[in-house]
Amino acid sequence: MEGYAERTPRCDPSRELPRADRLPFFFEVDPAAENYLPEAVGPERSILRLAARIPPETWCQKSQQESLVNFARECAAALDRVESATLSASEEIERAAVDLFKTMRGLRSEGEELKFKPDPEILDRMRESITRKAPGWLRPMIKLNQGMVEALRWGKKLGAILGSVWRGLRLLFRMSPEAKTEQIRRNLSHHEMSAELVTEALVSWATRQGWAGDSARWLPDAEEILRRFNNEERTNLSAEEWDELTREFWDKAPKRRAAWVIGVTLVIGLAIAVWITVEPASGGLAAKLFTGKALLGLTGGELLACIGLGALTGTVAGQVLVRGIETKIGRQQLANLFAIAANRLGVPSKIPKEFANDFPEPSIVAKPHRDAYGLGERHWQLARTIAANLARLRSALEHLLP
Repeated sequence: MEGYAERTPRCDPSRELPRADRLPFFFEVDPAAENYLPEAVGPERSILRLAARIPPETWCQKSQQESLVNFARECAAALDRVESATLSASEEIERAAVDLFKTMRGLRSEGEELKFKPDPEILDRMRESITRKAPGWLRPMIKLNQGMVEALRWGKKLGAILGSVWRGLRLLFRMSPEAKTEQIRRNLSHHEMSAELVTEALVSWATRQGWAGDSARWLPDAEEILRRFNNEERTNLSAEEWDELTREFWDKAPKRRAAWVIGVTLVIGLAIAVWITVEPASGGLAAKLFTGKALLGLTGGELLACIGLGALTGTVAGQVLVRGIETKIGRQQLANLFAIAANRLGVPSKIPKEFANDFPEPSIVAKPHRDAYGLGERHWQLARTIAANLARLRSALEHLLP
């Protein structure tokens, strides 16, 4: 090395040795620059002399401290990499969750309206409230017609016993429960969400996440999502909430003859709809619902259309019911459907931030699926690392750094 003699202390024993035999020379540092000139470094500053002046325990402490600092630096660098990977995975899983929510909303929407699962308890409570809050002069006639439907629900034997009274009531009110049952059954059958339809939606969602494979892989997921949603989703309004909604409906509803037609059709139509959704012999809807192969989904407007009041959706009164069902039931049901799908597919079930202002948090019990696509095939569990724990770890490491 050129200039070696001019750059090393004169007390360096390696100065006169051949280049291959020279060893590093360590000496004590000094804040003054002039004390680094070759002639300014005396043998007393050699590391060999320093070892004689400094107690061994001090050297040990210094060595340990330097080791801790080096360890902390390495850990901090590793933590940087973990946080970067976690952030990347978190962003990926957040995008997947947002996309899944949109996918589920697409399955449960008709235009701008949200569909809901018309459970018998929902339809029953709605029918009871409509009857309870109907104008006083309408209630006896509504209850009389409702009795006809109850007779139909109990079977033909009761109808035969009623005999001529039954036929007289049908002629008097020009209403055939049997014919209306067939009509409502046909209307409802057009609103089934099948496992095949859900499978197609899941394939599209997974493809957007970078998946490529056989679409048959998603059918069990689709069937399980439908099964859980049918069995566990029980969103409804309290009697007081229904009464508030139906009171506003009757305030806005047409009067006189139109009110009579609306009241009778609503009560009878809802009663028959309840019967169809729970009676296995009524057309097979209940059987499909309970095997997880299909799920009924209606908007508020479609419900009115199914029971013969489709024209009501264009009125203020009809919109009261439609908006009430969508806002108070449809949104909660969608949140629960998303949570069920998220559990099954391996994404967080919390409502994504961009939808949090418009949709409530899920109200069903979380049941994560250990073989979920997001966990087993995409290893998204990395994104589950809690940011607070990473922050505490970084804070602990910072205490070790100088």
